[in-house]
Amino acid sequence: MMLIRNKSDIPLEIIRQIVSEIDNDPHYWYGIKKVKNLTTDGNTIVREAVSHFETLDAKK
Repeated sequence: MMLIRNKSDIPLEIIRQIVSEIDNDPHYWYGIKKVKNLTTDGNTIVREAVSHFETLDAKK
């Protein structure tokens, strides 16, 4: 697990609004090209994501 700490003057409510807009992940997460949210159930989200990086084939 990765822990990142950063100090900012941005109000916590503004940060929550930004990160809760999960359709905008490609704007904020390096390497994500496209996201399609398939289902949502409470705090669980099933999604399909396309990255800018080469996809690894588990069968090879």
